[in-house]
Amino acid sequence: MSISNHSWLNFSCVCRESLRYIPPIPLTVRETRADDVLAGYHIPAGTVVYVVANAINRLPAYWGDTAGEFNPDRWDNLPAEWIPSAFMTFSQGSRGCIGRKFSETEMKVVLCSLLSMYEFGRDDWTADPETSKMCRVVLRPKYGITLKISAIEK
Repeated sequence: MSISNHSWLNFSCVCRESLRYIPPIPLTVRETRADDVLAGYHIPAGTVVYVVANAINRLPAYWGDTAGEFNPDRWDNLPAEWIPSAFMTFSQGSRGCIGRKFSETEMKVVLCSLLSMYEFGRDDWTADPETSKMCRVVLRPKYGITLKISAIEK
């Protein structure tokens, strides 16, 4: 991938879709402050709740039939009934990630900078990162990814 042969890419959409499809932090843990009822189930105060962004970000109920596919174009064509809080990579509400805007901006700046100087490719023998995820606090490929990097001649 290089910027020269993908000038059509909308970096905002590519970055946002990357964060939706494989969120770096796959889950958030919260504790309920008060009793509540969710989908008919009583949730007592003090219950530890796991909010799994990795699953919510791929729910067809929110993302449609292509929820399991990487599709940056979805961000340019969101339906009117789309629910913004369905994008759970940074969590939502008052406990959402305070660094969200910084992170999204930094990702675009670094991506544009690197793609303007280098071409990237994955070695053929490197396992597909989608099939070798290792869930820790930060999601990463179990065996890493070996890249082929070539400087773009100016």
